Amino acid sequence: MRKADLQSESGYSLLEVLVALVILLIVLIPAGQWLGKLLIDRTVSDKLVALQLAEEAMEDILISKAFRSDTKELTYAKQKLRLKTFIQERRENLLLISVEVSKKEKALTRLQRSHFQVAESIPNLSLE
Repeated sequence: MRKADLQSESGYSLLEVLVALVILLIVLIPAGQWLGKLLIDRTVSDKLVALQLAEEAMEDILISKAFRSDTKELTYAKQKLRLKTFIQERRENLLLISVEVSKKEKALTRLQRSHFQVAESIPNLSLE
C-alpha cells in the first residue's frame, strides 16, 4: 500500500478512541457510585424502619403481657410489611419472644428476647 492510500482511509485513530473511553469513564464511575449509594440508602432505611417496628412490638408484648403468637399486616410509608410474633416456652416461667418484620416474604429484621415470667401471686411477698 502506498502512503497516499493510508492517509485517505477514514476512521478513528487510537488516540481518539482512548480519549473517548476516558471521558466515558469519568462520567460513568460517579454515576455508578451514586446509584449504588441510592440503593444502599433505601435498604438501610427499610431495615431501620423494620427495627423500630419490631422494638415497638416487643415493648407492647412485654407491657401488655400478651404472650401469644400472632401475625399482622402493616402499611408504613406506603410499604406493606408483615409483623410476626412467636412465643415459645423454654422452661417453667421462661419464655423466648421473637418478633420478625418482613417485606414481600423477605425478613428485614428479627428480635429475640428471653423473658422470665413471674408468677402472679407469690406467698409472703410484700412490696411495701
